[in-house]
Amino acid sequence: MTTRPDGIPVLVKAGWTERVDLGEGRAVLFYDDGPARFEHVCHRVRDDRALIVAPSLENHTIVSRDPLTITASIACWDCPIHGWVRDGQWVPA
Repeated sequence: MTTRPDGIPVLVKAGWTERVDLGEGRAVLFYDDGPARFEHVCHRVRDDRALIVAPSLENHTIVSRDPLTITASIACWDCPIHGWVRDGQWVPA
């Protein structure tokens, strides 16, 4: 398993072709073979943390790639992260 310099495990599906950094450990990854995915440091219920890609954005609309804007909001099912990607920035809910 790969880890970041701060010791957080990296559990990211390989094969992405573009990564749009949203700051604070958040990014959107684009894959040629499927939908974009949301990468973030997940503070899971079990108190461990990992850099993961969740959820798939297959039910979201990419309004603009530059600057990146996505509808609807994005929420992780394992942690309290919830917000929008607007004009290339993460906007908390």
